[in-house]
Amino acid sequence: MTSRRVSPSAGGTTPACPQAASSASVLPRRPVLVLRPERDTERMGMIVGRARELAEVSRDLGDVRRGQGRLLLISGPAGIGKTSLATAAAAEAECLGMAVARGWAVDDPGAPVLWPWSRVLRGWAGPAAWPDAAADGEPDAATRFRLFATAKRELAAMAGHAGLLVVLDDMHWGHLWRFDAAMQLGNIGAAEQELADIDRIAAERKSVVAAWHHNRLSAVLAALAGDFAAARANTAAARALAVRCADVSMTGMSSAFQLQLAVLRGDPAELDDEFLSSVRSAPPVPVVRISYPLWHAVEGRLDQAREEFEEFRQLPETFPHGVR
Repeated sequence: MTSRRVSPSAGGTTPACPQAASSASVLPRRPVLVLRPERDTERMGMIVGRARELAEVSRDLGDVRRGQGRLLLISGPAGIGKTSLATAAAAEAECLGMAVARGWAVDDPGAPVLWPWSRVLRGWAGPAAWPDAAADGEPDAATRFRLFATAKRELAAMAGHAGLLVVLDDMHWGHLWRFDAAMQLGNIGAAEQELADIDRIAAERKSVVAAWHHNRLSAVLAALAGDFAAARANTAAARALAVRCADVSMTGMSSAFQLQLAVLRGDPAELDDEFLSSVRSAPPVPVVRISYPLWHAVEGRLDQAREEFEEFRQLPETFPHGVR
């Protein structure tokens, strides 16, 4: 999957859908799910001054229909037309016979985690597509696993053979997602702003999970800046919160960061006893086992690292598709 930023700018009008006539004869029409409130649908209609952006959208929709995943981040000041551009993209996707689903984030401290995806999936398949457990505060690791498995299954069903466009609107309220997107785009300033908002949420809601996210993401930014002491301190703080939550996946992510830091610095001293204990007690799934050859390599056991890495060379062809 590739990721690009689209910022609304001047030039051009909404294109017609020239592919519609040819597509209609070979592709089934798919339902369009408009999950925004009614007042927002009034913003649909002709869009002016977005020729370059619309051309990029058209190109990416074509790639999606050929089986290539795409991610577009539409950014810009309030009122510049981000939602209008997304609506135009949805209209073109519908012309191509694709399914279109929309969800949105809200500026409400009481909003459940993953709220935009809840709206997308419940709008498609009903409440069963997103269990009530997702709305009861911070889900535990087992609940998250079930939610992700359900989401993958339902999204695949929505896509069918013609493809799927998911529009997530007002994601400036989805700080973790925006942090990840900013990092992919190399926008460190935007990532730091999202981190500050996560810190605020952790304080306001007294959320241990939000504080854990703040610590682990702070470690990432610190390592990127070369401040390895701060990266270690934030990782240790994140691990302490993970232990407090008794969440194996949270603890495992702290260990994974330690390993990446050790690889980055070429220093086995980054791997302490807590790392070794975490790796040895983790379930032997591929995402954990891949750490073994890296660990051996950092420790200088290169022959053992090569031997254990061999099984992963064929993994993309042999590993059964699934959430993990």
